[in-house]
Amino acid sequence: HDSSYQYSNNVLLIVRVFLIGFLSVIILIGVTNVFNTVTAGMQLREPEFAMLQAVGMTKKELWRMVWTENFFHVGKALLIGLPLGCMISYGIYRYFWEISDWEFEFAWRLPLWEMLISGVAILGLLQLLSKYSMKRIGKSGIVETIRNENI
Repeated sequence: HDSSYQYSNNVLLIVRVFLIGFLSVIILIGVTNVFNTVTAGMQLREPEFAMLQAVGMTKKELWRMVWTENFFHVGKALLIGLPLGCMISYGIYRYFWEISDWEFEFAWRLPLWEMLISGVAILGLLQLLSKYSMKRIGKSGIVETIRNENI
């Protein structure tokens, strides 16, 4: 009886290590994708930002505009992604509940804290990436940026 218990624990440990590794890779791919998308988008909009600054927009106002855009992008993504993720999670739970012949020791619950943490983390990540991109963009002068766009 002890050997089957030990075997089950070893299998569970292997599954946990595999899942943590798999999730880590998925998270790194996602963060890299967001980083590339945000920096490329900011570089493409560099002439637009230079034009706005040329007509009188301050750096603070420009940053506020970018922050507001990011907030709405994150909000839209969360409005789509969180309900869809909850439905998929509940569907997986129901599937395993129906095919198993034993009772689950837990009931499915709405992951409110996890959703809040992910929303704040995504917003924070997007703000850091935008700030990084804005600093890179701010190194070139307004006139030079507009002049290079017209060439």
